[in-house]
Amino acid sequence: MQYKLVTGPDDSTFCARITEFLNNGWKLHGNPAVTFNGQTVIAAQAIVKEDDKDIKACGFTK
Repeated sequence: MQYKLVTGPDDSTFCARITEFLNNGWKLHGNPAVTFNGQTVIAAQAIVKEDDKDIKACGFTK
């Protein structure tokens, strides 16, 4: 399984990025989170995708 945490300003570009991942077989994992950095609302959404391939992420291999 692959895991990504997509982050960025909470705008139409962020929504388009999430939509593209969903259209490519990724699924939402949990609820989105938002925070305010003093200027912009920042969103985060975890996504997962089933995958049998060995991947290297965060310095670890499966």
